[in-house]
Amino acid sequence: MNKVTNENETFDNNKSVLAERIFQRIYQSPECDVIVYNAMLKGYLQNHQAERCFEFADQMRSKISPDYVTYILLLNGKNSIPIK
Repeated sequence: MNKVTNENETFDNNKSVLAERIFQRIYQSPECDVIVYNAMLKGYLQNHQAERCFEFADQMRSKISPDYVTYILLLNGKNSIPIK
């Protein structure tokens, strides 16, 4: 990998860490709904972290029922994982 790729990956990881910190503040509030969870799922997918997206979806299911947007995001995430 070249330097630009490494810097972009670091930037993307930093954005994910910041989003997770913000989510932890919202998590306990009544405003934490399926829309908040879907925003986090989409953020993981946009930052090429499909595995983390699926882990987060599992956490979501323990608190909130997924909606059709959640399932669309998960299907998109499944398509972004390379076939081995």
